[in-house]
Amino acid sequence: MPRRVGRPVATAVLAALAVALVMTPLGTGAGASRTKIESASKQTVRGPRGPRGPRGRRGPRGHRGFLGAPGATGPRGPQGAQGPAGPQGVGLGRPGFSLATLFAVGDTPDATSVAIGTDGLGLISWRQTTAGLRVAHCSNLACSSATTPPPIVSGPGLGSSSIAIGSDGFGLIAFVGPGGNRHPLSVVHCGNLACSTSVSGFVDSDQLAFGPSITIGSDGLGLISYSGLKVAHCSDVACSSATTAVLDSGSVPSTSITVGVDGLGLVGYASTGELKVAHCSNVVCSSAATATIDSVPVAGTSIVVGSDGFGLISYQDESTEDLKVAHCTNVVCSASEVATLDAGDVGRFSSVTIGADGLGLISYQDSTSGNLKVAHCRDLSCSSAATVVVASASSAGAYPSATIGLDGLPLISYQGVDATTGEVELRVAHCSNVFCIPYFRRR
Repeated sequence: MPRRVGRPVATAVLAALAVALVMTPLGTGAGASRTKIESASKQTVRGPRGPRGPRGRRGPRGHRGFLGAPGATGPRGPQGAQGPAGPQGVGLGRPGFSLATLFAVGDTPDATSVAIGTDGLGLISWRQTTAGLRVAHCSNLACSSATTPPPIVSGPGLGSSSIAIGSDGFGLIAFVGPGGNRHPLSVVHCGNLACSTSVSGFVDSDQLAFGPSITIGSDGLGLISYSGLKVAHCSDVACSSATTAVLDSGSVPSTSITVGVDGLGLVGYASTGELKVAHCSNVVCSSAATATIDSVPVAGTSIVVGSDGFGLISYQDESTEDLKVAHCTNVVCSASEVATLDAGDVGRFSSVTIGADGLGLISYQDSTSGNLKVAHCRDLSCSSAATVVVASASSAGAYPSATIGLDGLPLISYQGVDATTGEVELRVAHCSNVFCIPYFRRR
């Protein structure tokens, strides 16, 4: 093989480079060049400052710190001047049981009807036989006194009345007006809360309008039931005119109307030999579906919608002379359940309302003793009731009308008789509890 000579030569070259590095003086080479550049830089003049750049966007807000300790309360300021005296209240101190005579008329006050006005006080309509249609405006919640303006419709020959508070806050009264043998349906619209001014007129002059009953429909207008069976729907708040419809035929001596939870009229009425109900098909009640509730001769019907949303009707079964109640089992009252609440010659004149406890309360007359009585239902269907005498025999509690006052307690208007003089009077009973037990209160 030929002899290799490259490796010794490479070794000799590397040795020569090493000797050269060792012999090179410090301060020469790359380090010396860098020093010269820095020195030259220090001698250069600094130029002017450039313009400031635009401000950056604000950063996110930090977390809120802890709430500091409250400071010391400052000194109390001076007392201000005393304000003017407020208006007199209407007695919200929950008055107790009371019987009051509002008007000693000297002749028969009958067909009383009571409603609670927008001022929280009772407004009562009644007929004074020789003078005409009158009203009494209670002065306090218990109605221990009242203002009684002159007759709002004068003259004899008027029939029974029914009162409601219109959507304008004033009384609206349906009554049997004068008119010879015709006795037309008439309406009074009060001009103020006390009904000291009013306007009256005929609504249906072609009908013997016995047993009228009035309520305010879901459209804010009056809805009146009366014998026929007919219903009048007022054309305006004052009921200056109305449209009428015949819902049933036959003899209908008494009616009572309310508005159901469906916003439609519900009428309980005494027909020939039976208690019937008419459920209006529309707001104006131009037609209705009728149903028989009890196949007995009936007197003195009164209807209200209970807290379960179903109708509750009080009436007298003339075949037994008992006070009975019918509880509808659906909104249209096509079916019902009937119960007897009191026996004897009772309930010819009855009025039902719903108390503050959500249960029915019925005021009625015991015709045998003359007592004004109240039946307080024990359940929603009023399958039974507790009865109590509210005013004794000398009061002759005929033509009662019951409602619930602003204090949540029953208020009952009725015809009374003075035990000494025998004078017939307009009276009011104010109950002190939901049961209307005289003078009873829980401790």
